[in-house]
Amino acid sequence: MKNIRKWSRILHRDIGFFFIGTTLIYAISGIALNHMADWNPNYSVEVDNFTTSLNLEKNDSTKENIFVLLDKIDNRNNYKSHYYPNDNNIKIFAKKVSKDFILLSSLNYDRKTNLYKKGDKILNDDFYRNRFAYSKLSIDAFRNNNRSGLLSAFNFFISDFNEMSENQIHFSALLNKRIKNQFYKLDISFDNYLNYNNSNSRFQSLDYKIVSFLPSTVFKIKGFNLYLSADLDLLLNDKRIELYPEFKLCKELVENVLYIDAGLRHIKKRNTYKSLTDQNPFVHSFGTNQSIFMQNYFLQDLKNSDTYEVYFFLKNKLSSNETLQFESSYGNISEFSQFTLFDNRHYERFKVDYLRSVNQFYFSASYEYLINRIL
Repeated sequence: MKNIRKWSRILHRDIGFFFIGTTLIYAISGIALNHMADWNPNYSVEVDNFTTSLNLEKNDSTKENIFVLLDKIDNRNNYKSHYYPNDNNIKIFAKKVSKDFILLSSLNYDRKTNLYKKGDKILNDDFYRNRFAYSKLSIDAFRNNNRSGLLSAFNFFISDFNEMSENQIHFSALLNKRIKNQFYKLDISFDNYLNYNNSNSRFQSLDYKIVSFLPSTVFKIKGFNLYLSADLDLLLNDKRIELYPEFKLCKELVENVLYIDAGLRHIKKRNTYKSLTDQNPFVHSFGTNQSIFMQNYFLQDLKNSDTYEVYFFLKNKLSSNETLQFESSYGNISEFSQFTLFDNRHYERFKVDYLRSVNQFYFSASYEYLINRIL
């Protein structure tokens, strides 16, 4: 009976996510189809000069010659009609189909179980395993031509970890604007992290919110692209504002062969039960809707980790099949997360701890050889 209730709850949740996703996709696509003309009323005219030796005078072979001409400059399948405004001119009409605004949606589900081993014996009881189930519904939209409108892209997703033990709601939008021949971008994001929303949980729900603004622009300086930006984070629960100036200097020294990229960057990471279990599947998982020995009923401490570092990146294409990459960085990490092992008397699990400030040097090198182009 217990397993029936358990699987009924899981199926109810996942089927609910599926129908919510299809409803949102149907609603958004319907609105998009009804307002296509309102959202993108702009059009452009492109002029391309060329000469041809084909005979396009009015005769029985004119249409076939038009098809030959279209095969050279476009596609004969795009032909619609033609006419002669006068004896010396011909106007040919062809259709042009382009994808301006693309809408994508996905529903992901991942489930894994980590068992414990004592000597040669695998402990398969509920108390000796960590079970993780993760669902994510996401909707993405972006423009092919970033300069055709203010909204360039947006992303929305909602995720669930272990049946309402932890949820995340995310929304982000990328805005573009040209002011006096200078392009500016503004990346806006909102993240809401929710914990212990399961009605069976004994803990008070946690509700943590972050709003981020990332304005940026780019300048050309002696062949280099200089990107300037500022990462502004509003930590609503902490009633704190954080500001991190950033820059990136990059250039393709040899076209399609040698590329360099260097600068100052900020990386914000919210430590969640999902991210902790991705790093270490044997963490102490009390509060994630699964069986735990009750003498150890503490919760993991969930904090923000901020990395602020200078970096250098180099990519060298040695041949059509070979690529060599180097990356190095040095900076400071605040609230650096690490795992410490503790004895549960029945088994061993890990607890996350934080170091207030850590300086880190990082270096990596990779070599890639493409064996074939089948995939």
